[in-house]
Amino acid sequence: MKAKLTAKLLALLGFSTAANSCEALSEIGGGGNLCMYGTPSATYIINAEVVDEEEKPIHGIKVSVITENSYEIPEALTDFHGKCTIKYTGWPQNEIKLVAEDIDGTANSGEFESANAFALFDSNDYKDPGESGWFKGTATKRVKFQLNEKE
Repeated sequence: MKAKLTAKLLALLGFSTAANSCEALSEIGGGGNLCMYGTPSATYIINAEVVDEEEKPIHGIKVSVITENSYEIPEALTDFHGKCTIKYTGWPQNEIKLVAEDIDGTANSGEFESANAFALFDSNDYKDPGESGWFKGTATKRVKFQLNEKE
């Protein structure tokens, strides 16, 4: 009894549950609104290249995405051509910060300072959006790092 009274009072004030809202929309023909449940997301593919001051590729550099909205830190190591690919799905963003770090010291071509870069996205970058509206699509960017040798 108390729960029904509270629900009616909240309804009078303009509050309702998502289930009630969807039921009401369904009963009146939808009203142009769509009830959806989920989280917006997008898939990002970052093709990174890491070179030294002479444009020579650097092997074994860790490239990581710096993100506040992921439980994992997407990362990859560069190959012998100084390239790597990071693919991950997360909250849609206009800007993704990346860092390149020399994690093996002098083992591969010397010792290098870390560097940051940004991958910038706009609405034209997203391909194959989902039918539901929650998936923004897949966006691909190339990012090049030029690392300075430590002194």
